Amino acid sequence: MANKKNTAKNKGKVSNGMGSIRKRSNGSYEVRYTEGFDLSGKQIQRSKSFKTEREANEFRIKTLNQINEGTYVSPNQMPFEEGAIYYLNHHTSNLKDLTKKSYEDRLRLHIIPALGNIKLCKLTSFAVQDFVDGLGRKTDERKALSPKTIKCIHGVLHKVLSKAVGLGYLSKNPADGATLPKVKQIEVKPLNDRQTVEFLKAIKGDIYNQVYMIALFMGLRQGEVLGLAWDCIDWENNVITIKQQLLRKRDYELIESIDDDDNNPYKIAPVKDDDVRYICVDDEIMDIFRTRLEEQNEQRKRAGDLWYEPFPNLVFENAFGKNFAHSTVRKHFKKSVAEIGLPEERFHNLRHNYTARALESGDPVKVVQDNLGHSTADFTLKVYAHGTKEAQIKSAKNMNDRIKKLKELMA
Repeated sequence: MANKKNTAKNKGKVSNGMGSIRKRSNGSYEVRYTEGFDLSGKQIQRSKSFKTEREANEFRIKTLNQINEGTYVSPNQMPFEEGAIYYLNHHTSNLKDLTKKSYEDRLRLHIIPALGNIKLCKLTSFAVQDFVDGLGRKTDERKALSPKTIKCIHGVLHKVLSKAVGLGYLSKNPADGATLPKVKQIEVKPLNDRQTVEFLKAIKGDIYNQVYMIALFMGLRQGEVLGLAWDCIDWENNVITIKQQLLRKRDYELIESIDDDDNNPYKIAPVKDDDVRYICVDDEIMDIFRTRLEEQNEQRKRAGDLWYEPFPNLVFENAFGKNFAHSTVRKHFKKSVAEIGLPEERFHNLRHNYTARALESGDPVKVVQDNLGHSTADFTLKVYAHGTKEAQIKSAKNMNDRIKKLKELMA
């Protein structure tokens, strides 16, 4: 009796527990199924109507198989822009501030204007490839972007779409397999000994000469040099701690602007990747710091009440206690290298010079890596372990001496 009652109640309805078909009053057939769960854990119910029961049942079986196999694509109407904003707001908390800022910039300036209105479920590999190719073409609004920039933009797009796959909005990432322009490795050309001597002579009377020497002989980034504080120096053990950097606020702030009454355009921030490192130096480097300390003490006395330190305790400050400006340091640097016939030389090349000479001198790669703050030794070798003429001559001489020694042993 109970069975008959149950049958009567469900007449016209077919179900397997996850999907069901019911006949509607207008004679059509409606398929209802659960496609998954939303972000709050609530079931997401879908329905679709068909003219015949056969069409409805074929759709039901096909859809449930796709859900079970993980190939199902939700027919939701979320545009890419909404998904990208959700990603920024909920899945970037583990990123460093500058990294998060770069993600936001690439989405806002390049990705969302091109793909923002396309529904996630309609975003194809062909659309992604067209977008990538377009980045390399000049437009009225911008110049053609470099292969490295295009690769970075594609990387952000790939991460957003990967999260969409993980949340069930896509069955696969349409950014997979995109053909990217080849990034050419820039050849690092360090100064030779003659050029280095000429450079040191050119900066001898410059107000920033100690900044340049620290960058040249320690391999620090510009922000790291200008962010050095006196408590970073261990005078007894000749150890310099690299734990902070001086950055421009516009390079540091996130999407949400920082409420800050301070008008100083600079900010003290942790070093890249929070990778605090300790560099052992010899007496020549320590003498640079000792000289700097004496000069700063004299400057403080002369300035008197006019002495004002926006960032107390910095090693490199002007005559009134204010931090050095990145742009002014670079401007003076460009003037000095132009005087020795190297107008294309960049401040960051001082870091390249340190690395090339350290490796050429036989310093262990691991030590050089740690001093530079690179994440891996492979990266250090990939970027810097190029052959210089001096190193090649030295290598050839070493091999020549070894061959002579073996011949002597064979005689």
